Formats: sequence, structure tokens, C-alpha cells
Amino acid sequence: MKLVDTYLQRVTSYIKSKEARTFVMTELKQHIKQTQQAWMSKGLTEDDALQKAIAEMGSPSTLGESMNKIHKPKVDWFLIGLLVSILVLSFLPLMSQTMYSFTLLGKRKAIFVVLGIILAISMMYLDYRKLQKYGYVFFGIGTAILLLLSLFPTAFIHGQPVFMIGPLRIESMMAMPFYVIAWASLFHNRTNLFVCIALFTISSLLFVMNFQITILFVYIALVAVLFLYSPFSKKIKLIATGIGVSLGIGIVLWNVILLQSGAIKPYQIERITAFFNPEKYANGMGYIYMGIRNTISQAKWVGASDRMHLSEAHTNYVLANVIQSYGYFLAILILLLFAVCIIRLLLISLRVRDPYARLLLVGGVTVLVAQVVYHVGMTFGFLPIIAMPMPLISYGLMPTMLGSFIMGIALSVWRRKSLYVDFNGPVR
Repeated sequence: MKLVDTYLQRVTSYIKSKEARTFVMTELKQHIKQTQQAWMSKGLTEDDALQKAIAEMGSPSTLGESMNKIHKPKVDWFLIGLLVSILVLSFLPLMSQTMYSFTLLGKRKAIFVVLGIILAISMMYLDYRKLQKYGYVFFGIGTAILLLLSLFPTAFIHGQPVFMIGPLRIESMMAMPFYVIAWASLFHNRTNLFVCIALFTISSLLFVMNFQITILFVYIALVAVLFLYSPFSKKIKLIATGIGVSLGIGIVLWNVILLQSGAIKPYQIERITAFFNPEKYANGMGYIYMGIRNTISQAKWVGASDRMHLSEAHTNYVLANVIQSYGYFLAILILLLFAVCIIRLLLISLRVRDPYARLLLVGGVTVLVAQVVYHVGMTFGFLPIIAMPMPLISYGLMPTMLGSFIMGIALSVWRRKSLYVDFNGPVR
């Protein structure tokens, strides 16, 4: 094998990328072995077959230069451009506020944007393949965050626990990036189904304990989509889906029973019924439904003349704020950028051969789509209003960092899309 190692070292000396060198050496070594076996089956000795196999590979310099071009790390400038464009437009909701608010919040938003871009670029240079074997570790980190908030909260904001460390605020949404990596790894590694059910149950209960029904909605969508996209058999997927649907129906029926028995508090009932009949609760929870509906209906391409005061205009109502402040043109532009971004992520998932990369991308897209769809739905009155920020657009560290993390994963996958060998099949 010394002859093979010498040849491969000469080939890889022409390859600039360190990652590509390791990949090419593995790929060519496997190819030489297969060719050698083919010649041996024709009657050549092991040494003669090896020399024939190496000779067929051609000149080391020619092959090395060719491999350098093929496996050169690729930067998806189009996706980076989409990310930067959305982050720039994320300042719009703040610009509609008072000058004091814009000055105060705008500086922090600029810091969040810079941190988001740094995170995305850092993720691009991180080899996503190294995360594959640490599914339980990332699940543990995400669960530890939820446990910390459940057991040792330092404050409650809008009824939800947070843990403050100086200027850093730890919240439940911080667990989501770790869960994306964890579930992609667990499903890719074919973790026992009962173990997966136990882990999902524990983490879901922690979201409920932290009063994070909003994030739980996104989390359930993440795990469900990744499970359906996982290597499990169709039979297992069908059985698990049936159990999940049955549990969902059971939870709905249980809440109906609680509602009729009076176990649910009056303000909780008002939140539910105000969505269906906002006029009846015009002086309470129905006010925000009616106000957003009237403002949006009056808005034109350049905004509404009669604007409604939204207390969370830069967080949970950013799309409604953009529509009433700047009109439908900019709102549609933002949604188009998100649509193009999501399509781009899906196209990348279709063009990569690594199943683990596909799971990561599908998980990231699911989290992104769940947030965008619900935010748009509640803005136009199709879904109940809950604390659902718009990724990358809403003010705050986590909406920016979570969206940037998903983009960074995609950039990492695209950068290494040619560095994959299927050891269960022939090398192409």
C-alpha cells in the first residue's frame, strides 16, 4: 500500500482545501481498491493489478488539479445576499417607532444583526458532518436550557421564564438550534423508536412547564417532519403517526372537557373565544383582532392613513406594523424574500447526497416555515394571536440568531456538498 499512499500524496498536494484532501484521498483509495479487484478477477497478481489500477488513474498532477477544481469549497453568495437583505429590512419596524425608541432599540438591533451575520459565516466554516455523532449531547444541552428555566428562572417576561446573566438573557427559544441538530442526528443514526418517543415526551413537557406553547408548536412540527423524512420504515412511520394524531385529538377533547367544566380560567377562555368572536370582546382580547383587521383592510401600497398603536409592533406584530406603516409593497417584498430563501434551502437539500445534510436542512426549513406561516396567519386573522415572532425580522436576539443559524447550516452544507462518499454504493 506504500505505492498507493505515495501516489495519493502527490495527487492531494495539488488540492488547496484541507477538507477536500482528506475526502479525495478516501475516495480515490476506495476507487483504486475496486479497480485492483476488477483486474485481479481477470487473472492478474495483486501487485500487477495494483499497478494497473494506479496507471488508469492518470498523471498525479492532472488528476490533482482536476480534483482541486471539482472539490473547491463553494460559497453560496446568493443565500448570503438573501440573509443580508432580510436583516436590513428588519430595521423597518423600528423606524416606525418614536425617535427615542428607534435610537435605543436600533443600536441593539444593529448588534443583533452583526452577531447574526457572524454566526452564519462561522457556521459556514464549521464542518456540519462533525455534529452527526453528538445527537444525545445536543439534546442534553437543549433540555438543560429548558430545565434551567423551569427550575431557576430569574424573571418572568410576558408570563414566560427567563434566566438573566448580566446582559445575556436565556430563554426557551435558545433550545431550538440544539434540538434541530439533535433530532437530525438521532433520526439519521436510527435511534430506537421508543427512545425517541421518550425523549420527545420529556422535552415537550418541559416546554409546557415553561408556558412555551408557542415554541412547542414549532418543536412538534420540527420533530414530526424530520421523523417522516427519517430512514424509519413506512410501517413504523404510519404507526407513530397514528399514535400522534390520536394523542392530538385526545388533548383537544380533554381541553374541551376542561373548558365545559370551568377548570380553565376566564381570561384563558376569553383568549380562545375572542378569536372567533372579537366584537363580543371589543374591550378586551378582541380589541387587538379588530384593530389589526381594520388597519390592514385600510392599508394601501404605501401604508394606512389611520394607524393603530401596537404595543409589540417590533416583535409579535412586525408584519402588521410594516403593512400599516409602509404598505403592502414592502410587506410582499419581505415575504417574497422569505419564499425565495426557503426555496433555495429546499433546492440545496435536493442537490446534496449526504442524508444527514438533508435532515439538517429539512429541520431548519421546518422551523423557519412554521414561524413565518403562523405569523402571517395570525396577522391576517386566520390563526389565533400568540407570541410568535417573525424570524430575522422581529426585534430580539433569538429571532435573529435562530434564523441566522439555519442559514449558516445551509451555507455549511453547500460549502461541502461535493465531499460525500456513499460507502454502501459505488463511488461516482
